[in-house]
Amino acid sequence: MFIRPTIGVKLILSVSLLVISLAVVLSSFFVCKQKAIIENELRNRGISLAENLAYNSEYGLLLENKEMLYKLIAGVIKNDDIAFVVVCDQNGKIIASIANSTLWIEFLKGIRTTHSTINQYSFKGKGVYDIIAPVSTVRGINKGEDIIFDSQIGQTKSQENIGFVRVGVLLENKEKTVKNIQMIAFFISLLVIMVGIVWTVLLTRRITQPIKQLVRATARVAEGDLTCFVNGTKRHDEIGDLTFAFNTMTEKLARSAEQIEEYLQTLEQKVEDRTCELKEANERLKKQDELKSNFLSVAAHELRTPLTSIRAFSELLLDDPEGDVNTRNDFLRIMKEETERLTRLINDILDLSKIEAGKAVWHMKDISIVEVVKSAVDGIKGYIVQQGIFLNVDVPAHLSVITADHDKLVQVVVNLLNNALKFVNHEGRIGVKIYETTQPQAEVITAISNTGHGIPLEKLDSVFERFCQIGNIPTEVKGTGLGLTICKEIVEHLGGRIWVESEIDKKTTFFFSLPVKGAISLTESGFSNPPNND
Repeated sequence: MFIRPTIGVKLILSVSLLVISLAVVLSSFFVCKQKAIIENELRNRGISLAENLAYNSEYGLLLENKEMLYKLIAGVIKNDDIAFVVVCDQNGKIIASIANSTLWIEFLKGIRTTHSTINQYSFKGKGVYDIIAPVSTVRGINKGEDIIFDSQIGQTKSQENIGFVRVGVLLENKEKTVKNIQMIAFFISLLVIMVGIVWTVLLTRRITQPIKQLVRATARVAEGDLTCFVNGTKRHDEIGDLTFAFNTMTEKLARSAEQIEEYLQTLEQKVEDRTCELKEANERLKKQDELKSNFLSVAAHELRTPLTSIRAFSELLLDDPEGDVNTRNDFLRIMKEETERLTRLINDILDLSKIEAGKAVWHMKDISIVEVVKSAVDGIKGYIVQQGIFLNVDVPAHLSVITADHDKLVQVVVNLLNNALKFVNHEGRIGVKIYETTQPQAEVITAISNTGHGIPLEKLDSVFERFCQIGNIPTEVKGTGLGLTICKEIVEHLGGRIWVESEIDKKTTFFFSLPVKGAISLTESGFSNPPNND
């Protein structure tokens, strides 16, 4: 199975290999350098001992005084790293010799004296430097022809070799020292390698840990979690910059996602609203289409009825031109009434069509509702008195001004009074009451009531529909069936409301309200429920 090497593993391996290589190279260089220094010191020490011994052995060799020579070499052999000391004449004959073990006595028997200054030998596992120094003398004449002997170490023109000194320096101590140095170098290198590896691991963790966090955070962001943030923005390095950039990116993505979500919600809400509006518009269109069909059907019927009567009576008059005068007068009266009814119906249809189409002309001005009611009552007061009906008008002393079309409001009050006259009982009562209220808004309310049969509860919502007929309530006066509909359209256009309350076999009251000057229309604010009235 292939294991993908991570950056941390690569970095640890690379740095560890570099540390190990440097440690090995440096320790090897150090050991070699120390070994060379030790060997050099050992050779220099052996040379120094040999040269000193050669200098001191000059008189012993000249006099062939072995006792003197043995004393000299005995002092040299006392050094721990001296294996043997030998003094020879110029022919190589051993004059005096000493060794620290029989091993080196055996060695001396098998070795020949050479003229080399330093020779290195290995005998039975033991290493030794064989250092040779010549013993020289120089003759000279002083003032009284005395002969003086002077020894010198170096070669001169008057120099004469009289023998050799051999000093064996053991390599064992050097090898021990080198081994100790190698061990020290090994442990130091091992310590350096371990410290380097540990430091590399810690450094790698410090570098890779934020990267791993970034990788995990990136995976979470890819899954849609935009709430995750990575710590480490306080670091003043590239990783800190990368972490800061990632957190900034995540924050911007979160804000963008929120904005997109809000936009989608808004869009969904708009779609829902538009869908509801379309449904409502569709329902209104269907209802309008249905109302149009019903209206055309009813209007055709309502128009046909008076026309049929007029046609029938006109044919009767034509068929009997010499008929009874009273009968002819009755026919003519009926034809006139039907003609007037037909005229009213056509006028109402035209008025309603103009209002609904927005083509009606409105003359808005500040008026008092009292003047409107007075004009309407004066127009039908004679007919009310003729019918023997009691009319009561209740008007307060002070009322606020309203902004409306005077003539169209007069038409509303007249239509409501005519409606009350149609359904009032014999010798009944019609009341007109005007009052002002501030709840739920400042408005002037006009109530027109009549005693009579009343309107059933299930019919209250439909009384303002076109050509609406309220059951089998008896009435002698025929209306157009559009009066209340026109009232509703006018009142609502003026920002008011209209509604009806009724008690069976007691009374029926029609209310309409209009906002006082400067007040906000309840129909514009969406308020639809009428206030309670006593």
